[in-house]
Amino acid sequence: KQVVSTQSTGVVSTQSTGEPGVLGDLRRKLTHFLENLENYNPHIVIKKLGYEIPLYQELAVLYGRQKEFKKSLLLYCYVLKDREKAEIFCKRYYPVEPRIYFILLSMSPVSPHS
Repeated sequence: KQVVSTQSTGVVSTQSTGEPGVLGDLRRKLTHFLENLENYNPHIVIKKLGYEIPLYQELAVLYGRQKEFKKSLLLYCYVLKDREKAEIFCKRYYPVEPRIYFILLSMSPVSPHS
């Protein structure tokens, strides 16, 4: 896994290098595009992508761009099972939604032994 921070914009990327080969390269480029470009409508992209292909990381980014933070965090926590990416996502969107860490904590399971 890799987390990339762009120095010029201060934007934290949640890209992962976990998928090998050409498909991994294409998905990293797509995620970068979705996270950083402003000139597209996330709602239209979600409709075009559909749900047949499991592009959950990409959908989490798109939901974040639509300010549907709970949907993004549900994907990170329960589908992708990647708490680290969920926390990076929260850091990115905290200036937009100061309650985002509360949203993350509200969906975290509580251990009976803690």
